[in-house]
Amino acid sequence: MQARYYDPVIGRFYSNDPIGFRGTHTFNRYSYVANNPYKYTDPSGMCAEYPAKDPDTICQDNDELETGEEGKELIRKHEGEILEVYEDKAKHNTVGIGHKVLPKDNLKLGDKITQQQSDDFFDADLDTAEGLLKSLVGDLRLSQNEFDALVDLTYNVGFGNLKNKSPSLNAAIINKDYKEMGKQLIYTKDSNGNRQGGLINRSQARTELFNR
Repeated sequence: MQARYYDPVIGRFYSNDPIGFRGTHTFNRYSYVANNPYKYTDPSGMCAEYPAKDPDTICQDNDELETGEEGKELIRKHEGEILEVYEDKAKHNTVGIGHKVLPKDNLKLGDKITQQQSDDFFDADLDTAEGLLKSLVGDLRLSQNEFDALVDLTYNVGFGNLKNKSPSLNAAIINKDYKEMGKQLIYTKDSNGNRQGGLINRSQARTELFNR
């Protein structure tokens, strides 16, 4: 699909693999399927599909992916969890793990929720973030780590910001430029345009996860 140009005579691509270094099997970024085309395949020209020691780095169809435990922990760590409805910096009533209160929740400022309610909100919000992300990336193949990092980004900044205010990230997705995608996960300002230390730390954490 013109993602990378390959010379079957020398067994090398003319352009390097934008996914980057994945361990000893893929140190040579101009090689094809870890130099073993009898055993491995590479339909996209991006990464070899083989049973690696770390399955989280293998490209997969994103419709088969769900957020892994590391991705959930990343969200939990940086969102925090508060069991009483409060007003966040964007003036939204919020509760649990960054859940924006909806009319159907029947909650008002100062109301308290149970741990089970918080868990239920988180599961539902995570499902929503996953669905929105999949609609954004289309048929782009992702590793578990890449998927988890992008779900965290969707959960953090919202689908509207990703779709309408992130042209560089969208262009990288369209071009299947994984290296550029990894550079576009940095969101350091809140909705008022102020830099926040928490957002800086979270951006760094998701970028490290994406590039692992």
